[in-house]
This record gives sequence, structure tokens and C-alpha cells, in this order.
Amino acid sequence: MNADSTITTTTDNSTSTNLNSNTMTTKDKITPITPKDTIHVRGKHLYRTTDTTATPFTIRGIAFPTPPETYNPSTHGYNATTWLAVLRQLRLPPKKKEVGPSPTNVNGSQPDLVAGQQDDEEGTEEQNGGGLGLNFNAIRLYRMYPDQVDYSEFLEGAAALGIYVIVPLTSASGHGVLDRTAPAPKCYHPHLFQYGARALKKYLKYPNVLAGMVGNEVMNDEKAWKAAPCVRAYARDLKLYMARMVEEGVLERTLPLMYAGQDSSMIGGADTDPDHVMKLTVDYLSCVEYGKGVVVVDSEEDVDVGSVRKEVALTASGSAGGGTWNFEDHKFGESPIDIFGLNVESWCSSTQTFEYNTDGTIGSYYSLWKALKNSSVPIIFSEMGCPHSHFDRDDLERKTKEGTRDWKQVEVVSRDMADSWSGFVAYTYDGPEDFVMFKGGPWDGKHVLEPTKDFENFRNELEKVAFLEDGSEETRIPEDYSSVDSQFLPRHCSDVESDLLGLGVRLFNDDKIRSYAMTEDSHYFRRTGNLLWIMVFILVGGFTLVMRRNRRARKIGYEPVPNHGNDGYPMMAGVA
Repeated sequence: MNADSTITTTTDNSTSTNLNSNTMTTKDKITPITPKDTIHVRGKHLYRTTDTTATPFTIRGIAFPTPPETYNPSTHGYNATTWLAVLRQLRLPPKKKEVGPSPTNVNGSQPDLVAGQQDDEEGTEEQNGGGLGLNFNAIRLYRMYPDQVDYSEFLEGAAALGIYVIVPLTSASGHGVLDRTAPAPKCYHPHLFQYGARALKKYLKYPNVLAGMVGNEVMNDEKAWKAAPCVRAYARDLKLYMARMVEEGVLERTLPLMYAGQDSSMIGGADTDPDHVMKLTVDYLSCVEYGKGVVVVDSEEDVDVGSVRKEVALTASGSAGGGTWNFEDHKFGESPIDIFGLNVESWCSSTQTFEYNTDGTIGSYYSLWKALKNSSVPIIFSEMGCPHSHFDRDDLERKTKEGTRDWKQVEVVSRDMADSWSGFVAYTYDGPEDFVMFKGGPWDGKHVLEPTKDFENFRNELEKVAFLEDGSEETRIPEDYSSVDSQFLPRHCSDVESDLLGLGVRLFNDDKIRSYAMTEDSHYFRRTGNLLWIMVFILVGGFTLVMRRNRRARKIGYEPVPNHGNDGYPMMAGVA
């Protein structure tokens, strides 16, 4: 068992919790997330770091439901009490003891947990339980409004429950849109950067904010790939901004940036291997040009095994040497994304294995693992789950009416793929009907929903890997991450772009996209600059008008007048 684990677990699978038990176990103990528990990227893995140690961290998450806008329109559907009720329902252990009649939700079956609910006579909320006892440590949020809504109560409540949060840094409308229909550089505008910078300032106050999503399924086809340089430019500018804010003491840390791609994204024609396309997507969003910038890699100069890895610059030859980031001198050399997410809908049979699909072909997860295992950044399944309508659909003996999934891939990702995969986000608590784990939806933003057999299977599979808790010797994540393997360094961007060109994708050079992070507050300086130009225009215009009037006045002084002098010639005004 890892002493620094966010959620304390048992180390022996035989002692895992009985979900129907009324006994409080070690696994049920909830350890709040503190500023010492922030998650960092080190090489190709995630780590929970302190001043002296770094413990491997694996995401075991679930997609959080999106409330309807019609509920609490003034807060875009946000209600801290009801949002936290969902987390309590999932995280708290089963109720220790029934005391009187239990409240019911809108469906009349599931207790409607609310923030702060507890029984003073029976003890703490944690001891009383009343939840589902899900052994998870993270959620992914899809829709947030950082300019209009204060999420502090929810984020602090999630931290108290030991839950990390992946937040979006784009929006579906307004200034936070990264337009995948517009080619670079038109798809990246200053409003997007300003939106992201404001969001980071708010979210980085909370140690349980794990990562920020800079794009979700942007490059889904050849046409949409034209917007790929904007994803890099946006991530680049957010990194520049965070580095400057940390240097000036405005922020205490930086936030890992993530992109989520769709497993079925296609370019290059029907004959192109989709796993190869996914590998090129990872390579493009993490590539660098050695010599023009710096990247962060695992260094052999680390003094202690498990110590926080130093930031090391790469020379033009790609060898590791001493040094740190210098954003003023190297504005465009940093690897843009820190984590790559993959939205995957495969694993649709209860008889498939890691290595093979049911029909004997190479397993879908094995194929992805093989294609991405040498990537330079951590990989996670940012959405994981087969559609209910597809699960066991060709197996009449095993297929259920509901398409209940078995979630056997949980152990595969946690064990067989752990050398290069940093976890998963199961899809979903509530959302598209073909993926939900709970019934009674769509979620109204008020009441918790009722778990299905699909959720129970997911919970049971998580229990099977409870002993593979972060830092366990059973995982393939190395304890000593201080060595550097050249095969895990980022690729040269020129090489990646050449590979993409071979598939018919020609990209705009993202280095030529204007950076909006060159000042502490680009929005302020842009507004100030615009105001200054307006003032200059007014001054120049006023000066020009005065000069024209003066010239006209002088001209009038010498115009002919109708009366004539004694000599018969016209008199000139101003002449005696």
C-alpha cells in the first residue's frame, strides 16, 4: 500500500471490501487532497509529487454528467450541493446502518445524498456511508463556465473526497471555441487565449485539478486536421502564460495540458491503419525541434531514486544536459501537450482478451498499446466504454437486452498496459443513452440516479485491481524513473509533418501563428493599445482639421473682392 495514495487501499486482493458489508475497511478511508498532492508529468508517466518524492499515479476515473442548462439557468446548470451529491453517492462506502426510512430520489429508489449529510448519532459522514463505494480517484468534466460561475465549493468538496478533476479549457460557444472548421491560423484567436488564461487562474487554486483539456476530437478527418496547428499554438501560449505567472508569483504551479482524440479518426484513405493515425496525432501534438527550444525529460542527473526529476534542456543533437526552461528565449520549442487522451469505444465482447479479439484478429487494446507504447507523453483512455448496442451483439448466448458491459478492460489497462498507459475515464455516469451506467436519466441536475448492472460490473472490476494501487510493485510502472531512453523523447516536428504529408495532410507552421501570451495580460494590453490608437487618431485628425482651417483663413485673406480701385484693377483684401 502506498502511504501517499489519494485513496488508501488494501495491498492484498483477498482483503478487498465486500460492497454489501457494514464494516468500515481501510479501503473505505477517504484521504483529502492537499497542495502536497498535485499531479505532475514526468517523462511518460503521471506522478504525485512532494518536495522529496514522486509516486506513480494512475487515473481511475468516470465521466461526470452534464446538467441541463434549464436547471439553474443563471449558473448554467451548476449547483454545488447536487454536484457533490453525485460524488458522495459514488465515493462513500455503503451505509453502515439503516436509521429510519431512507429518502428516495426522483425514481423512488436511490438515496438522494446531499452536501454535508450525516448522522450525528452514528458518527462521521464517511463512517455512515450511504454511497456505492466506488474505488475511483478522478472525474472528467465537459462543460464549465469559468467567467460566469464560481466552482470553488464543488472543487473543494471533491478534494475533501479525494477526487481529482480534469477540467475543460475550451467551450462549445462564445470566446472559448477552438473552431475545427477553420484552417490555421484563423482557428486561433486572442479571445480563446484570454478565455483559457482566465480559466487557469481560477482552477489552479485547487490542488485536485489534475489537467486541463485544450481540445476534444478536433482532428477527426483530413479537413479538420487543418486546425491542428491551432491546438499546438493554444497549448503553447497557455504554457508560456503559466510559466510567467509562476515566475511572478501569481500562480503557485502549472497545470498539465491534455488533448483527447477519437480512436476512429481517419486520414490518408481507407487503407491507412487508424492506430498509425493515432500515433501521428500523439507525435504531432508532442513534437519539438531540438535546438530551437527545450523539453522536459527524465534525467540521469537525478540524485535520488524517486526524487522529483529536474527540468533538462535538449541540445540540437538531442542529448540531455543541464538547464531549465527559458520561455523568454525559447518561446516555441516546448512540447505543447503533456497528456494524450484517447476516446475509445472498442472492447465490445465478453470473450475477447488483451491480445486477441473474438474473431482471432489482433486485440484492439493490444494494437493501440503497441502503436503508442513508445510515445513521449502519458497516455490515458479519456473516454472508455463500448456502446451498449454493440456489446456482445453477435453472441446470442451472452448478449443481454440492456447490452450490459463486463468492463474486463479495466484490469487490462491497469496491469497489461501500465508501462505506457496512465489510466482511464469510464464513460459514463449519464449522457448518451448507449453509454450510461445509471438509469432514471437524463440527469436533471438535482437528484442522483440509480446504478445499473453495468455500473456494478465496473465497480467489481475496479475492486479486482485495488491491490494494484499507485506505486505497487505489481504494476509495470518503474520505480526508478530517473533514466532516459532515447526512444521516449519527443520526435522532430519536421519528421512528423513529413509523415503527415505522406498521408495527404499539409499543415500550417504553428510557429508562425501569433502568440498572445507575450504579456502578463494580453487582453488588457490589447484594449490599452486599441485605446491608444484611437487617441492618436483623434489627435491627428484634430490637428489636421486645425491646419486646414488655418490654410483656408490665409487663402481667404487674399481672395478678390468685387469693388475696384481707382486704377481699375481689383482690390485685394488686406491691401490698403
